[in-house]
Amino acid sequence: KLVVWGADRNQAIDRMVAALDDFEVEGVSTTLELQQALLSHPDVRADTITTQWLESTLLPAMFAADLVPEPVHG
Repeated sequence: KLVVWGADRNQAIDRMVAALDDFEVEGVSTTLELQQALLSHPDVRADTITTQWLESTLLPAMFAADLVPEPVHG
């Protein structure tokens, strides 16, 4: 679990990005790459995301850039 705080939203995001860059987990799968992509997206900084934003914007862009493996259905 990672918790950060800041004097404002941008400072908290900056601290979270720095903490995620230094975060190390071994032996299990994590969502670190997703969290890093999420926090580096300009929509998050602008606070213009919605409840459907992840599925409609971020994940398709990550799949297109081959940053996330396609989900396996079956």
